[in-house]
Amino acid sequence: MVKQRSVAIAIILSLITCGLYTLYWQYTLSEDLRELSRDYSLSGGMAILLGLITCGLYTLYWYYKIGRALRAAQETKGVSSSDQGVLFVILGVFGFGIISMAIAQAEINKLVD
Repeated sequence: MVKQRSVAIAIILSLITCGLYTLYWQYTLSEDLRELSRDYSLSGGMAILLGLITCGLYTLYWYYKIGRALRAAQETKGVSSSDQGVLFVILGVFGFGIISMAIAQAEINKLVD
C-alpha cells in the first residue's frame, strides 16, 4: 500500500544519518512506483544492491527509470504528466540526487491523495 511520506523529514533523516536513510528511501520509492505504475521491473532491493555493486552508476540509471515510472503512474491515474527521467539523471550526475528523490516523492504524494 502506497502512503504519503514527508519530503522534508526524508531529507532531514538522510542528512542526519549520513545517507543511510537515503537507501531506505530509495527502496520505498521503488516499491511505491512499482505499485503505482504497475512496472514490475522496479525492485527496491535490486536497485540498492546494483547501486552498491556499481559504485553508484546504476543509481543514475535508476533515476531515469523512476522518472519513466512516475510518468506511467501519472498516466494511469489520469493526471497530466511529463517525463522527468532526464532531469533526475542530470541532478544525480551533479550530486543532487536527493533532489530527484524529493521531486519523485512529492509527485507520488500527489497521486496518493
